[in-house]
Amino acid sequence: MRLKSLRIAGFRGFNEEQSIDLDGALIIYCGINGSGKSSLAEAVEWVLFGFTLRRQKGDEISKREYADSYRNVHYKGSSSPFVELVFSDQAGNEHTVKRELNPDESTKLFLDKSAVANLSSIGITNLRDRPIILQHSLHDFIFMKPKERYEVLSRMLGLDDLISFRSSVRIPLKATGHSAESDRCRSSAESIS
Repeated sequence: MRLKSLRIAGFRGFNEEQSIDLDGALIIYCGINGSGKSSLAEAVEWVLFGFTLRRQKGDEISKREYADSYRNVHYKGSSSPFVELVFSDQAGNEHTVKRELNPDESTKLFLDKSAVANLSSIGITNLRDRPIILQHSLHDFIFMKPKERYEVLSRMLGLDDLISFRSSVRIPLKATGHSAESDRCRSSAESIS
């Protein structure tokens, strides 16, 4: 997944509608506290999953305190608060995901302008599919089991195809201690190109 652009209105720190270009080799957002860095990252998380880990953890402590925390308190727009994300998948196909926030905090989800229940059709099925690690979830990431952390990073970096290829050419060591893995990898790589 390659993020292209984000459009936000009425979500967390974003009151009026704003468009943010994310199409670049490396995008870095920096700013003082309260400038919207976390709101921007949480907008991506929310549009893809319908909740944020920060809110989920907050609800465990106090649902009342975190109620309505997705909606910008100053938002007076005529439409529902929303986040819209444009991205391209691994095949280069461009998609638009839009999530609208209802007054009761339920959401409406759209994929390429069609209402959908979830994003499984584009491979987003669980939290490991999220393309970002937010500051407040960094602790959880650091203390994950190594295998889980490896899987999260692999998905974030788009290494699934490489890992599948590596697994398909791996041959266990023979009793002699000789491995044909490097020869087979070289042979398989040459046949692909």
